[in-house]
Amino acid sequence: MDRPFGGGAREGAWLALAIMVDDALGRSRRWTRHAYPLAGFALGGIGVVQLMAESSGHRWLGPALVAASVNGGSVALLRRRPLIGTLGVSLAISEMAVTLGVPVFATFAAAVLAALTLARYGSARTALAGYPMLAAATSVVAVREVSAGTDSLFNVVYPIAYFGGAGLLGWLARQRAAQVRAAAEHAAALERERVHLREIAAAQERTRIARDLHDVISHGVSLMVVQAEAAGEVLAASPERVGPALDAIAVTGRAAIGDLGRMLGVLRQAGDGADLATLLAPVRAAGITVDLAQTGTPPDDEAMRTVVYRIVQEALTNTMKHARAAHAAVRVEYEDRIIRVEVLDDGVAGATSGGSGLGLVGMRERAQALGGDVVAGRRTDGPGFRVCARLPVPGNEGARRPSGPGGAAGVVAT
Repeated sequence: MDRPFGGGAREGAWLALAIMVDDALGRSRRWTRHAYPLAGFALGGIGVVQLMAESSGHRWLGPALVAASVNGGSVALLRRRPLIGTLGVSLAISEMAVTLGVPVFATFAAAVLAALTLARYGSARTALAGYPMLAAATSVVAVREVSAGTDSLFNVVYPIAYFGGAGLLGWLARQRAAQVRAAAEHAAALERERVHLREIAAAQERTRIARDLHDVISHGVSLMVVQAEAAGEVLAASPERVGPALDAIAVTGRAAIGDLGRMLGVLRQAGDGADLATLLAPVRAAGITVDLAQTGTPPDDEAMRTVVYRIVQEALTNTMKHARAAHAAVRVEYEDRIIRVEVLDDGVAGATSGGSGLGLVGMRERAQALGGDVVAGRRTDGPGFRVCARLPVPGNEGARRPSGPGGAAGVVAT
């Protein structure tokens, strides 16, 4: 026999070859389902053809042909029954070694494939039982050829190196498959977490909407109920006093309808794309000059766009209510990995103290639900207030807390 290879291969080359092998074996379920039966059919046919060509007059040709067929059938079983397939290959090799002296090449190829399959798909117990079978078959070949003087011990034992290399390839392919599965499971877990966080953010937003609706409706309806009851009491005794009560009911109803219209209008804007330009008109109507600068392309994620809208809305509301500002600036930067939102004004931070601080809390909760954060407080580069938010784009790393020349120092309640 000629020695098929010499020298050792680098670990990187082994790993690259293992990846190629694993990709070839695992490209699709259909391929892996039919690859081994096809390989078994091919090796069985090659073995039979080789025997008919080289040993047509041999007295043990019949048993050898049976062994070649068993070899092919065993290869077809390797994927689902690695141990049984390895046993069949080992018996075929041993039978041909005893009857013919030298097994055909198809049995050698089957043994290499068995060694690879045991490492790639078999359990530890299967491998511990299967590899000794291949070693025993190789020993039978070695004893037969050495005793017959047809070859040296070295040349009949070195094929074990082939089996070892195939086993290493199978093991490396197995490790790579495990890493791929772990990465896929990790990605799935991150996606589940992201969906969960979005559900939490949606639940919090629903809670806020319910609270706002409750405030508007309960206040307006309560006043109307009180006025209606008072009108009913004075209707019989003093009809002339009913007019003012009815006027109060009408005024209260119109005010409640107006509040609901403004609230639903804001919700509709946010849900339809959250156009930040719609927030500037009421601020300018209050006498504050507002500049809006947007760079980049807004994300497709509606939750992200809505959070940006809410943060800018709340920041501008605080400017109108508390800052006594003459100028405000809104800057939104849409980048591949992160969205930056900054709202600045030149007013007196905390000029009024009627706020509850819930506005800032709401902004932070919305940002944190998407993995971001919000910093708000007095500007360090001049008078006024600064709100800065950083929101990581889904699928990328989170943002660091904002800092820099325009950073905020101290939080003012709104």
